[in-house]
Amino acid sequence: MNIGDRVRLLHGTEEGIIVAIKGKQVDIEIEEGFVIPALRSEVVKIAQEEQYLKGEVTQANEQKEKKKTVETSGNFAQKGIFAAFSIINDQKLALHLINNTEYTLPFTVGKNDAEGYYGLVGNVLYPKSYLMIEEVSMTRFEEWGTYLFQFLFSKEGYGEAQAPFVKKVRFRANNFLKAKQQAPLLNKEAYTFQLDQHETTTPLKTEETPIETQKIVEQMFEATPTVHKDTQTLSSNTTTTVDLHIEALLDDHQGLSNGEILQHQLEVFEKSLDVAISQGVDEITFIHGVGNGVLRNKIHKAASQHPQVAYYKDAQKEKFGYGATLLKLK
Repeated sequence: MNIGDRVRLLHGTEEGIIVAIKGKQVDIEIEEGFVIPALRSEVVKIAQEEQYLKGEVTQANEQKEKKKTVETSGNFAQKGIFAAFSIINDQKLALHLINNTEYTLPFTVGKNDAEGYYGLVGNVLYPKSYLMIEEVSMTRFEEWGTYLFQFLFSKEGYGEAQAPFVKKVRFRANNFLKAKQQAPLLNKEAYTFQLDQHETTTPLKTEETPIETQKIVEQMFEATPTVHKDTQTLSSNTTTTVDLHIEALLDDHQGLSNGEILQHQLEVFEKSLDVAISQGVDEITFIHGVGNGVLRNKIHKAASQHPQVAYYKDAQKEKFGYGATLLKLK
């Protein structure tokens, strides 16, 4: 039994959503903003099939009864994952996770705060459905920490396998209060954030990779394994400058094509930006060099579209010319 499960009282007619678990007791929201306590032994979880019959789980689940043998059509909704904070009262909000896609999404939600990582819930979001994750207090907004959302993409039938999706979000007061709107599927106002707005769907490589036995044996006896320098940069809690020159990221890069180098640099850029946001860094500078300007343009485009970037500009021109970009974070 988890937060977000729909349950029914064994000795009563009340039904609702679990919003808190306190040992042997659970708090159940039976109406919007109205919460009652109950013993865990006195409630039973309502099955997804029953919820569907009542109209609480949408039509996408009906398709699970049919065998799908066609590839994904152009109308298949691949994006639309939201975190929405609906208003319970003047002090409390309820965090809902919304799946407005056609995928079934096994997921976990947790937080990084002053005491470390804390797992909140692991569950499954069916297509065109939502679950309540937790209640939060507006008076303790600064203590919310950084949310970590992790999703897998599941769909019956033929189609491309999708890579897992991970999103870290630290909500800022100045942006949070501006995000009030009608939340998809909830059909009520909430502070709403699309988690996959700036993400691209990435097919997961499923082809078999041949095992090169001789190479494995040689690597086992190598005295010095390859070190990826960017792992040190990404794990630092204080670094606000990241050098994206490939020689600063990888010791062994001679065999990489220009496209592979650019891809690795962009991956480090994205990971570094996520870390900076999650750690509450105000500014981060990326040293990308001048070159042909491709990497610089990619960084500027990503920065201009990122919801957590207030603005960006060329950094330390006297030192780098146009070879570095500073991002001011919200």
